Amino acid sequence: MPPLPLFHSETQISGLRTTEMFLITALRLSARGTATQDDWRDGFRAAGIHNCAVPCFEALFSIVGIAARRCLDIRQVHCPILGLDEVRLIQLMNHLQRDQTNQAFAILSDWLFPTAARMAMEPAKGLADALASAGLYIPMRQASGPHAYEAGTHPGLALLH
Repeated sequence: MPPLPLFHSETQISGLRTTEMFLITALRLSARGTATQDDWRDGFRAAGIHNCAVPCFEALFSIVGIAARRCLDIRQVHCPILGLDEVRLIQLMNHLQRDQTNQAFAILSDWLFPTAARMAMEPAKGLADALASAGLYIPMRQASGPHAYEAGTHPGLALLH
């Protein structure tokens, strides 16, 4: 079972911090799949992480594109609201930047079949490391939303109805 979302899927994109917005913009542009599909790479070039981050991003989403358990909730480029799987990408990078591999693997396992989730760990970690090496860190957040727990309570309480 994936970790509780950092924030609910109907969060306004305007509330994101720089690195979170960077990731979501890259994801949305790459998922668009039009003739301008290279647009998302421009951000990686501008951040100075093109050579190390682009191959990892491409490998991660190639695996996701081939072995997804379900259709992912990725919104249109100009949508002001986050999709659940966009939140999960932010959370995946958050966990990997903090070496929380079990939580990261749980997110990948929600997206992918087991073998693919194992294969996706390396490019996901590479992407998280490339972001961190450029000073692009996912900020710490408390879980929020209808199934989240309040700060200071035990995460297991979210399982109780």
